[in-house]
Amino acid sequence: MAAQLDLNQITIDRTGTVSLAEQVYDAIESRIAGGILGENSRLPTTRELAAALGVNRGTVQTAYRRLQERGLVEGRVGSGNVVRRHSPAVSQFRLAGMLSRRASELQVEQSDPSMQHFPEEPSEPAHPRARRSGRGPKPTR
Repeated sequence: MAAQLDLNQITIDRTGTVSLAEQVYDAIESRIAGGILGENSRLPTTRELAAALGVNRGTVQTAYRRLQERGLVEGRVGSGNVVRRHSPAVSQFRLAGMLSRRASELQVEQSDPSMQHFPEEPSEPAHPRARRSGRGPKPTR
């Protein structure tokens, strides 16, 4: 059976600069990352956790929503929020990891934003209606 979150282990610092929702998120996220809350561990309802911590229910909803956005937990109808099967490690965004090998090998040069690459006058409007509306160049007769 999957472990449940011990409500007595979460402490809230009301005098600090970190928001209450952030503190709730951090407490749950650290327990997931540390393996204390494993796959299918059920989180308390927002009402239960809010009452136990003495915070507004919206604070807990904000923390749970952020956990869902990060892919750490998922909401299940009839089961509440549970820890996901493969909780991704929380890490910073890295563009290099998303590029293909070939794209990462390309050399990107600084471009010259001079006007030499642009025509001096547009030849034709992009769309015939542009000419009729007065936004394009006047046709030559």
